Amino acid sequence: MAGCAPPQSVRNRILVALLPVAVAPFRFQDIVYRLIGKTSWGVPTYPPSVPMSEAAPYAPEHGCVRDRHGYRLFYRCWPAHGRITRAVLVAFDGMGSDAKQFRPIGEYLAPRAIAFFALDLPGQGFSEGPRSDWTRLPGLVDGVDDVILYLNQRYPDAPMYLLGESIGGSLVLQLAAGRSHPPNLAGLILASPELVPTRLTAGSRWSGAWTFLGQVPYFLFASKAPSVDITGREKLVARTPDVYRRSMQDPLRNHRVSVRTLVAVLALIARSPELAKRTTLPTLVLQASCDLVNDPEAAASLVTCLATGDKELVYFEGAAHGLFYDPDTPRVLRVIGDWLDDHLDRWKAPPRQREPAPRSGDVGEAFGGEEESQ
Repeated sequence: MAGCAPPQSVRNRILVALLPVAVAPFRFQDIVYRLIGKTSWGVPTYPPSVPMSEAAPYAPEHGCVRDRHGYRLFYRCWPAHGRITRAVLVAFDGMGSDAKQFRPIGEYLAPRAIAFFALDLPGQGFSEGPRSDWTRLPGLVDGVDDVILYLNQRYPDAPMYLLGESIGGSLVLQLAAGRSHPPNLAGLILASPELVPTRLTAGSRWSGAWTFLGQVPYFLFASKAPSVDITGREKLVARTPDVYRRSMQDPLRNHRVSVRTLVAVLALIARSPELAKRTTLPTLVLQASCDLVNDPEAAASLVTCLATGDKELVYFEGAAHGLFYDPDTPRVLRVIGDWLDDHLDRWKAPPRQREPAPRSGDVGEAFGGEEESQ
């Protein structure tokens, strides 16, 4: 297990080595800006005002859960067909995105009596919170924990699974390894988990270098400002250009993040092997063979790290980073469905435990006071 961490490029090793160094200038900036009274960096806390037809297209149900920090976290739901819900799958994406892209999963699993929830992470999509601010990682984890608690109360007898795509895969490992979770959390699915970033931009290597150098002043003096344009990488996530075009037109996407957020994300990625060593839940890893955002070979190293004996790695030849808007998506869905069916056949319900009463305003609050359906 000691050597299970994936090999890193020279650039990535330098970036990881610099992570502890970032603490000093960030603390100095906090002191200076506290003294001069600067508190706002132009980062909104609330999502754009868009109609529900844009926030939750095609979703049979949608609503929100108010987390312990007071933010409403938005979800789209595809309820299980039939009278019995065999399982619950909760999915979320990485930095800057919203969960509309997961629609094919819900439409595929609902007829198999599996309820599917696509969650916009705190500060992303239609959820409240500082936009794409991953510096408050504990707050992101708290928010997802509260959603899991709500779903555990809604489906107390059904096993629950978590799916994280891209950086969301590292967040899933953080949730499974570093926090207490309900007894019915039964497994994890990691889709193209970002473990060894390979491209900073869609341009050449020199373009990435200039992008990096251009952020040095912000790193030193204004690390909270949303100075980093992350739209370039969107050109790398799919094989078809229409995905990038739709992404640029999506009012719920966040196109700029701060240097501090990038540092926080890199730190989370760097912790992924250690988090995997503490992960004992059954885990399915899905990896695109032509991933231009992340080194595809890193997935094999991650699987080696996982402490669970119930682990599986599936490569999709020719697929790009975004496995849920790819020509190979139907096969990806079949792999997920078959893996869930296999584990549901073997799943045994844990002893029933009394759940603590939710705090007022914490969970179960939907728009208008109740869940909404389209």
